[in-house]
Amino acid sequence: MKVVRLAIILELAGTGLWGAGKETFEADMTTYKLPYLTESNEVLKLPAIPGSYIKGLLRTVAYKIAGLLINAGLVDGVDPIAQRCWVGSTCGKCVVCQIFGSSGQYQSSVYVSHFYPVKKEALAQLKNVLWHEFDVDELVNRQLSLTRLNLTQLAHVKIDNRSWKAEEGGLFVIERVKPKATFLGEIRLYKAFIPSGNLSLLHALRLILLSLAQLNYTFVGRRTRAKISLLKYKPPQISQDSVCKEVLNDLEWRA
Repeated sequence: MKVVRLAIILELAGTGLWGAGKETFEADMTTYKLPYLTESNEVLKLPAIPGSYIKGLLRTVAYKIAGLLINAGLVDGVDPIAQRCWVGSTCGKCVVCQIFGSSGQYQSSVYVSHFYPVKKEALAQLKNVLWHEFDVDELVNRQLSLTRLNLTQLAHVKIDNRSWKAEEGGLFVIERVKPKATFLGEIRLYKAFIPSGNLSLLHALRLILLSLAQLNYTFVGRRTRAKISLLKYKPPQISQDSVCKEVLNDLEWRA
């Protein structure tokens, strides 16, 4: 077992935003869009979720739960809290750094694709053909499975802290993806990039899966919540581990 692949579904529980800008500034906030070429050679912008954003979420959650899993004997490695490790100052020694990488040292063993908007009714078909006919990153070339998302624009006004009145020129707009939008992405875990002898692929997978499950209980964007489920995974033998099997069953997508 050299590579573990997880196809992940993210369904918005409310409106979603993964964009640039700050609400406190007099600037519009727009959601992230990925340029792509249509069959008629027209360049359009597809609202999507950056893979780096999801990877950052997973790392943040992993920092929070790694110590608990180590103490419970579910994961081997060094507790990041003991190393005072965090995203802005990585230690290169803890279990999180060994999986997600660290500044100037380990290459990350985790790859996260962009999450692409797909038709909910196409998920059953995608489950059958994904990894056989094409990969997740090729979804932009399979436009029958993609969907054009409906975006909503919410107007806001910046209030002056002293006068408590609307500031001149303080009107700004936040662009958000409407609720129930469904995204599909992939997480890959590579054994070759895990430091030899320090951590097994199985224990690294446990931390990834349990961090993924925790995303159901936290924000996955700017004031954005979603339901996370698992469309499919490979290789099938990862379900032989009791911890992985329980999480895989809990996250399993059901039509």
